[in-house]
Amino acid sequence: MKSFKVSKIRWANYGDLELPYFRSWNFENRLPKGFWQRIWEYPFVLLNLPQTEPSLDVGGTYPFVLFKHFLKAISLDIRDLNQLNHPLHKGLWPKEKLVIGNAMQMPFKNNEFRYSFSISAIEEMPDPLKALQEMIRVSSERVVLTMDVSDKLGVSNEKLKEILDYLGIKLPEKPKDIMSSADPRQRHYRQKPLAEFSEIRVLGLVIDKFEPIKDCGILIPHSESMEFLKICVNQIRKMANPKIKQHIYIIDDNSQDGSFEKIIKQYGKDPNIVVAQIKRKNFNIPDVGQVLDEGLKLVTEQFVCMIDADLFPMSKNWLAYPIWLLEKYNASSVGSDTCLSLGYTKKLPENWKNKEDYLPDFGLFDNDNFTCINNFFRIMRAADAKVVSEKVGFRRFQSCLNWILDKTINKVFGRYRWLYFDFPQADNGVRANYFIDANRLGPKFALPIINFLGITPQDGIFGQNVCNLVMHFALSSRALSISHKEINDVGDSYLSYIRRLFNDHSVLADFFRQVQMDNHREISKQRFYQWYLDQAKKLEASFVEYQEQNA
Repeated sequence: MKSFKVSKIRWANYGDLELPYFRSWNFENRLPKGFWQRIWEYPFVLLNLPQTEPSLDVGGTYPFVLFKHFLKAISLDIRDLNQLNHPLHKGLWPKEKLVIGNAMQMPFKNNEFRYSFSISAIEEMPDPLKALQEMIRVSSERVVLTMDVSDKLGVSNEKLKEILDYLGIKLPEKPKDIMSSADPRQRHYRQKPLAEFSEIRVLGLVIDKFEPIKDCGILIPHSESMEFLKICVNQIRKMANPKIKQHIYIIDDNSQDGSFEKIIKQYGKDPNIVVAQIKRKNFNIPDVGQVLDEGLKLVTEQFVCMIDADLFPMSKNWLAYPIWLLEKYNASSVGSDTCLSLGYTKKLPENWKNKEDYLPDFGLFDNDNFTCINNFFRIMRAADAKVVSEKVGFRRFQSCLNWILDKTINKVFGRYRWLYFDFPQADNGVRANYFIDANRLGPKFALPIINFLGITPQDGIFGQNVCNLVMHFALSSRALSISHKEINDVGDSYLSYIRRLFNDHSVLADFFRQVQMDNHREISKQRFYQWYLDQAKKLEASFVEYQEQNA
């Protein structure tokens, strides 16, 4: 049996039902009476599984939900659901959507599905633990499970203990607002309180593969920056780590300078590189987020690292260490935050802690601190990245009109609250980051820029050292593009560095050694100089722990 780890376990509660996605899902999907558990279970599963990916549903989720929300799922059930005398099942199942079989002895190969899920079905099986073990066996990446817990009408406490012991976890404390069938608050969700099921409590789990060798897709959006891309790919290969199976995805943003043809010629036959091109309708807007959204559809690995074409790995731990942080803290994402959470938001909720002059400390940020992990260096579980991309996207808003319409809908109906705090045309995944925080999808771990090469006149620092893992040269095609140039004046210092780099790629190592000097002339002048030194100390302490555990 493969190794695995529980990344989420929680009791169904009314606080979750007030989160934006839960609210909007229940607003849009009117459930029949008696579906009191499902008002929490359906949104919970949909926030943890991509809808457009193939998956296995164990236990026959109702077709009116399954066919709408799990577009490529097939169901396994011991019964022929088409023959049930049930109006929500009878005659509604196409042959290709239903497999009749025993969930405790599934008729599938090991790892046949990337994902599997079961919604309040496991409690009806004679051996819930065996059914869970089978789900893990046939799933290569993630299992999402919800169950009724009750000695009378659900998974008994004895059988639940068997499951928890097998998973190596303990139950979380029951929240004060735990969901109950008899609670009057059920009326808010168009469900009648039901006293006969009052002892049932609903538990949700997310279980992820946890192996010593990780597989990671590296997603590189590209637009007319061939020289940067060549150095990037070369450094990825040079800094390969035997504990990471890496696969590169180059997504060209309809380059107009002939560079896509050069990419095909140079990398098109490489089995470890996928090359694709997209043609966006809003091409004249430099929307790297939309390129990421399209590229994520191609990723088949458990983890995904999103980078810019001018980000250069400088350590063999550049992927392994962030993935270690991701798994250690059950984080939603790990990467670099450059204070965009302030730059693109008009107003933050009063109870959030980010204030003026906030700098993203090295460390974990819970979802009460709006932390914007930037597009240029972000590591996530691919399942989570795909969920966020499907639900809200890493892309920009495409027009001010769309933004105004969204705001109007929000005010009238109170839906999609994660859109409240985004400017039109906000990039770098700001809206996606807010979706993660607003829906409590998990903490983020910030890897800050700890020093840099120089400063541009208009667009801040360049030659950014992110925690001694990578160098982000910054600006990339936004400064050099011929078709949608965004930066007009990058300054002589920036131009001199890239001329040297393009003429001699080997100087990159010298640049990186230069930015690692604590007394660098540019850094020592900065207001937050001591902050940079503090970050280096925090990084060193964490990295020692990582090395000890991965010796």
